[in-house]
Amino acid sequence: KFITNLSFDGFALGGETIGYNMPRTLELIEELKPLLPQNKPLYTMGLGANPNDVIEVVKRGVDMFDCVNPMRIARHGDLYQGEIIVTGKNVQIESEENGIISISNSKFKNDSNPLDSHCDCYTCQHFSRAYLRHLYLNKETLYLRLATIHNLRYMMRLINVLRQMI
Repeated sequence: KFITNLSFDGFALGGETIGYNMPRTLELIEELKPLLPQNKPLYTMGLGANPNDVIEVVKRGVDMFDCVNPMRIARHGDLYQGEIIVTGKNVQIESEENGIISISNSKFKNDSNPLDSHCDCYTCQHFSRAYLRHLYLNKETLYLRLATIHNLRYMMRLINVLRQMI
């Protein structure tokens, strides 16, 4: 309560719980949000590892977040995937594997499909899952670029949808 009486331009939530323990993160946001001025932005530091987490915190009134995960998981062969579906005021992701696929999986060896058929990024428009898998397994630097382009564009598309919902 003391902090809310100071003349800050906004408020940030951080610490080892935020984003790492999502049930507790959501509890904290729900506990603290009513205590904070409604006309000031709320920022969760380091949150955004999973697109579903972003949806959940935005539903609870979080305005900003940041996370290195789109690039970090790309380096390790993990790519965001799934259709962003809007139903009324609800946003959800329908995907093969909870929103993140591992391109190293052998099932992609001969998969000529784009990474995500709903995505308009350069990677999805020009390269197959099999080719991305080949690049990743052979440690080609092009993979890092293409995977990062995709993961960042995926998050941008999600954020644009969420903005429309607010």
